[in-house]
Amino acid sequence: ERVPVVLMTYTNSILGGEVPASFAARAVEAGAAGVIVPDLPLGEDETIRSTLTEAGLAVVPLVAPTTLGERRAEICRIASGFVYVVSSVGTTGERAEVPAHLKELVEDVESKSDVPVAVGFGIGSPEHAATVGRAADGVIIGSKLVRIAAEAPPQKAAEAVGEFMAETSAAVASARSGVR
Repeated sequence: ERVPVVLMTYTNSILGGEVPASFAARAVEAGAAGVIVPDLPLGEDETIRSTLTEAGLAVVPLVAPTTLGERRAEICRIASGFVYVVSSVGTTGERAEVPAHLKELVEDVESKSDVPVAVGFGIGSPEHAATVGRAADGVIIGSKLVRIAAEAPPQKAAEAVGEFMAETSAAVASARSGVR
């Protein structure tokens, strides 16, 4: 009945003065469907991952272009919700272009995963989103939306974000109407 909300937070927010079960309960109560914890590497603190999962939250792992071999396959095996493919090495933010290797990276992750694959990092235009939408199940846009909201007058921020998302949605739909 609604678009699932996936929280993105860091490990210290989950552990900040409480146990992971308390964070998980508050996330579920707030209506979250899942959690992305970018600084929670596979195998580092399985207590957090298992607590979130037991609370009914999808724990969305990240796969970077530098994640290779068996580690990539292992991350895909434990994924719930979707796998977040990081399009390029570096920090978040808009990029000038979608990396040339992206299609092959997504295909490899899809071959190892039982859940959808979504791509983020650097998606800053409807054209980028359309390119990613042809390769992946989902497109993640963060920094661009934050910038649009920050640059708009406060009373127009939601409208500005909505306009960008409508244009982006149309571009992705058009791209997907062709062959993926």
